[in-house]
Amino acid sequence: MWIANAAFDEIKRRLNRLLGRPSTKEIAPIAKVLSEIKNEVQQKTGLSVTEAAIAVPNLFEAENIRRQQFQLDLDETSNCAGIKPLMTGDWVSAASAGVASQNWGLCLSFTDTPACEMEEENFPLETALTVEHTKDALIVAIFTMNNVQSVSDKHTRIWYSIGADHEKYDEHWTLVKERIQELPMDVYERAPTKVLATGEAAKTEKFFEVLREAVEGLGIRKQTSEPEASGYNPLFAVARGAAEFVRRRQEAPPN
Repeated sequence: MWIANAAFDEIKRRLNRLLGRPSTKEIAPIAKVLSEIKNEVQQKTGLSVTEAAIAVPNLFEAENIRRQQFQLDLDETSNCAGIKPLMTGDWVSAASAGVASQNWGLCLSFTDTPACEMEEENFPLETALTVEHTKDALIVAIFTMNNVQSVSDKHTRIWYSIGADHEKYDEHWTLVKERIQELPMDVYERAPTKVLATGEAAKTEKFFEVLREAVEGLGIRKQTSEPEASGYNPLFAVARGAAEFVRRRQEAPPN
């Protein structure tokens, strides 16, 4: 049944493209947002923006057909916004990009492939927990430092019922704390060694209060400082990390 539905969806996508319309209803609004960001950057910098590094939700374990459809949608969305993705044929997960913004789990000698691989093999056995808090959802991911570019669905959880827009409910912050603590113990049965907060709703004093309580309850040994102290901005951490991945891909020797 799912295969039949997927085939029907693909027919609708192709028909919409032939008619000059967005292939899905999601493409137009996302393209509009990308276009607005592009225009704002151009106005503030005076530079022409034609390419961009785009980080996306975690889809690494999705079925091949869904991966292919997503890639087509990403290409179409970028094209509608007048932007060329810098990582065509591949994408960076938002969780991985957030960690990369802090240079966690990234080799120093990335222009020397053998040296980089050896460096990654000798990374300490540390785990990073990313907590993305937006107005719509709480997204938690965890992975080892020697595998920051590949985060599986098994290591990612999304709760749409406890985004910042739900703060008015009495149990909201209790649920946020419980969910932050839940994933690392389920996956690794131990506390992570590093924590990073990202997202537009991750800068509030209340969120960091709950985050501190959650990681203290896990017995975490290391933790990123709050934005003012560490010099990072939760809102732009993912964008910064995506740009770092692109830089490394461009400067590294071809395989």
